[in-house]
Amino acid sequence: ATLVSGSGRLVRGKGQEPTLVRFLRIEGDVKVKLAGEFAWQQADPKMLLRVGDQVKTSSAASAQVLYFDGSKTTIQPGSLLEIRELYEDPVTKVRRVREELSWGEVEASAQKRNVEGSYHEVSTAVATARATDEGEYRVAFEQGSKKASFDVFSGTVEVATDSRRERLQGGERILSSSSGRLSAKELLPGVPRLVAPQDQRVFV
Repeated sequence: ATLVSGSGRLVRGKGQEPTLVRFLRIEGDVKVKLAGEFAWQQADPKMLLRVGDQVKTSSAASAQVLYFDGSKTTIQPGSLLEIRELYEDPVTKVRRVREELSWGEVEASAQKRNVEGSYHEVSTAVATARATDEGEYRVAFEQGSKKASFDVFSGTVEVATDSRRERLQGGERILSSSSGRLSAKELLPGVPRLVAPQDQRVFV
């Protein structure tokens, strides 16, 4: 198995491939800044992403990335996302994927949990969303107001700040203020989303 630490250090098991990330889709002007570099470069479908890499979409662009555990994230227009952690324990098989949304909006699709302790997490400056099993959720963060919103379409997602944690089920939404104060949960408006099979599910 392979571990990629939050510091960007890559540790390979003997004869194993690193846990990398690849693009499933690129539409419009999408740029990537690799860890440790200062220049942005145009995203390429053949490009492999690692811990510390950032993906930025223009106001009319979007991208979708696929992680080693089968989870995927769609980066909506006008967003900046950084890959913070890619981890797989060679013994327990625990898998962790962590992303940080600097601004904009993403939709995350987590796969069915392989073992206890695995999760897919999207954090913002004020609150964090974590899915420990199959589900779909959206995270949006406004850079100016520093307010975040979390919409859960299916599954269960835990939203946490420094002072409070809430578990959201499919069809629920919660908001966070700039100080990290969570609102009361509310029902999502709009058209119901497909619950099963999971929309655009990736089988690995």
